[in-house]
Amino acid sequence: MDSFSWFICNWWNFKTVAVSSDQNVYVAGSTTGSFGSQTNQGGRDVFVSKVDGTGSIQWTKFVGSSGDEEAFGIAVSPDGNSIYVVGRTTGNFSTNTNSGFNDGFVAKLSDSGSLTWVKLIGSESQDNATDVSISPDGNSVYVVGYTLGLLTGQSSVQGVDSYLAKFDGNMDWLNIIPGTNDEYALNVKATADSTAIYIAGSALKSRINGQEMSSGSISTFLVKYLTNGTFTWARLTNSFSATSSGLAVSSGSNEIYSSVSSASALIYRFSACPNGTYYPDGLSGECFDCPVGSTCSVGSTTPVVCGSGKYSRAGSVACLDCQQGSYCVNGELTM
Repeated sequence: MDSFSWFICNWWNFKTVAVSSDQNVYVAGSTTGSFGSQTNQGGRDVFVSKVDGTGSIQWTKFVGSSGDEEAFGIAVSPDGNSIYVVGRTTGNFSTNTNSGFNDGFVAKLSDSGSLTWVKLIGSESQDNATDVSISPDGNSVYVVGYTLGLLTGQSSVQGVDSYLAKFDGNMDWLNIIPGTNDEYALNVKATADSTAIYIAGSALKSRINGQEMSSGSISTFLVKYLTNGTFTWARLTNSFSATSSGLAVSSGSNEIYSSVSSASALIYRFSACPNGTYYPDGLSGECFDCPVGSTCSVGSTTPVVCGSGKYSRAGSVACLDCQQGSYCVNGELTM
């Protein structure tokens, strides 16, 4: 039986944790105090600490303003050189001015603990950034959260709206999850094959893209987006009074695990259709062979037709060049 190697105890409020590929641990939370050279800027500040494999704190950095900050999520880039923290703030950061009440924030730090930048996601009302995930190449940062106001590109408010935003230094795009009432996006994971982003959260009396998420009490949901920001599908994970508490995607990007806090702790497993097959909602069910003239990757919802001069056989994952002495029409090879 394994035993504890070390633990850390202090008066700070630890909120979220991430581990790098070289086994360093990064924790974030909030504090009203100061630590070493880090001075509280006012109210609650977010802190980020790096802890090595022996449990020794390597550095601590405050992310704070004259207002209050709280951290909800943290992620480390695959190369271990960048740390991203998300949360909410009532203050301003440099040229980033709070839009009103709470704004969501995204902060980037280097592996040495230097603060690189802070970006705000805000409306005239309450906004939160709740989780963050990084693409395998480290170039794309995906942030989820929710708002009671109007964010960039949002034309109307449907109760509490959830969003997915992509950053690459600046905000690349922000999309609202298409719900009808109250949705709270709480967890996000980018897949290892760089094809999709999965979001887990909770909903109240809402329909997401036409699918009813709950009839009265709070239920939990799973949503899939493509990495270009295209909404793919939504799936109910628990119809009882429950809150989404965690999300994980397998290294092969074909299995999704969602944990739920309810009257009891629950874990849901979703299996995506494998390469060469597809299913309209992308998850468990009868997976159909990809038709001739098309390709289907893991979790495909619609076969992709091969282009001009290409062909494929049934169950294919890639289109091939038309063979010499043959011609290809609509992805089919004719000798």
